[in-house]
Amino acid sequence: MICPAETPEGSACGLVKNLSLMSFVSVGCSAHSIIQICEDFGMAELRDVTFEQLASSSNVKVFINGNWVGCHENAAYLVHQIKTLRR
Repeated sequence: MICPAETPEGSACGLVKNLSLMSFVSVGCSAHSIIQICEDFGMAELRDVTFEQLASSSNVKVFINGNWVGCHENAAYLVHQIKTLRR
């Protein structure tokens, strides 16, 4: 449990992390389902991407939870589709 209003004082100051009053805590989900959704919307898996595709200025890298999982030719389309599914 985290008390969002408690402020530590004394020797423990700086050792305790406090939750912001305006924060939003979300539950985690499997990255595999998100990767599958991205693939459904045209993302090429990293193992299938050629050097020419990587060198292309139109391709963007797709990172999920800090891991590079693939590339997509139309970043705006992919972002729009994921936001639509999220809503």
